[in-house]
Amino acid sequence: MSHAASTRRGPVGVAVIGAGNISKQYLDNLTVFPDLKVLVIADLFAESAEARAKEYGIPEWGAPEKALNHPDVEIIVNLTIPAAHVEVATAAVNAGKHVWTEKPFSLDRTSGLGLLKTADAAGMRLGTAPDTFLGAGLQTALRLIQGGDIGTPLTAMTTFQTPARSPGIPTRRSSSSTAPARCSIWAPTTSPH
Repeated sequence: MSHAASTRRGPVGVAVIGAGNISKQYLDNLTVFPDLKVLVIADLFAESAEARAKEYGIPEWGAPEKALNHPDVEIIVNLTIPAAHVEVATAAVNAGKHVWTEKPFSLDRTSGLGLLKTADAAGMRLGTAPDTFLGAGLQTALRLIQGGDIGTPLTAMTTFQTPARSPGIPTRRSSSSTAPARCSIWAPTTSPH
């Protein structure tokens, strides 16, 4: 952990690179967490970055270099096109920023491994979608648990449902099944405070 991170007294500075469609979903969440502050949104298309910045009240926008060079940004959220993920993430790591990249992490094993080595050598952390564990629902649950608002959790529940078969991908049940796959685990039980 860096000295700056261990002595921080305010929110973590974040910049988003990529102002396309998926940025809206990310910004809906990033702009409401009290421990994050989106400082910059960047894109190769300046008008896209400006429009998204104004929509979310983000103070700065511009080219990717603006995000990479911002002194208060610690984390780059990389929402560029998949072909640019490794290039943008590598530039961010080289600028001393941690990186969260939308999926896929890379388009090939070689470039992905190269990025991991670069980040490791620089002491930077990398993360990638899906953002299930960083999403609003689980972050709210985490805050409630940490704050003692619900007592001590004894059990938990999660539900996941998706079509069991995508074209060309056989299921465990049969290669012709189209019924939805379900996985349920029940439980929000807590003990008293």
